[in-house]
Amino acid sequence: MTHRERLLRTLRHEPVDRVPDYEFGAWQQTIDRWHREGLPAERKGVWEAINNYFHTDDTEYGPSPWINIGLLPGFEYRMLEEKGDHIVVQDGDGAVSEMIRPELGASIPRYIRYAIQTRKDWEKIRDEKLNPDTPGRIPNNLDELCKKTFDAEYPTGIGCGSIYGWLRNWMGVENISIALYDDPEWVEEMMEHLTMMHLKLFVFLSIEN
Repeated sequence: MTHRERLLRTLRHEPVDRVPDYEFGAWQQTIDRWHREGLPAERKGVWEAINNYFHTDDTEYGPSPWINIGLLPGFEYRMLEEKGDHIVVQDGDGAVSEMIRPELGASIPRYIRYAIQTRKDWEKIRDEKLNPDTPGRIPNNLDELCKKTFDAEYPTGIGCGSIYGWLRNWMGVENISIALYDDPEWVEEMMEHLTMMHLKLFVFLSIEN
């Protein structure tokens, strides 16, 4: 049974020889510890260590068409402040957070501010970073990527993320939860824009191929 057959049968609730195994990743500090505990030295990167050493099914994925559906351009990753053992940074989603210095370990960041606080913030990001026609959303070698999938034995797919997940990243769980209660029309407006942007890009992909 090929990986593609196995995944499709699993998704259809049909019998399979085994369930596909996909991993979410790990902190680099985890991999470093595994090396100290015996992980072969040649397994250096996070995915090299997890996928190849533990033989997950992620290694059997091949080239697939992809579309950039995130912020484009993204925010610049910047160091904003150094506070002893901690640093304050701005990430690619525009969120400002405080975290322990990477060389000292890893921890869940403490978020200080998110990119979208108000409707005005949303409108600025929508107009400047969420335009479906922005160059770079569709790969230049789209035809080549599509042709490689026609007879592939590995799974292929196009990632679309999570409509709620994008807004959670840009607003924070607490802020979007409050907005869902206090201003559901605004949340609907944001979700509608993301949905239409994704559909426009996916329709382009289907027409082109």
